[in-house]
Amino acid sequence: MDGAGKKAGISTPIIAIGGIESADIPAILETGIYGIAISAALTNQTQTAAVLEEISSKFSIHSI
Repeated sequence: MDGAGKKAGISTPIIAIGGIESADIPAILETGIYGIAISAALTNQTQTAAVLEEISSKFSIHSI
């Protein structure tokens, strides 16, 4: 865990869940969160492979 949680002595991994779209990922990652659960952003798409590639690229620009 990075960021404010680590500074506050919190060691519990925090996962962002619910209503997360691809565009939300960079801002969420900036918080230092441990992980992101993405479901509807993938399953509600007709071009799942393309959406997965877009989402994956957002993770690769951040050190997790």
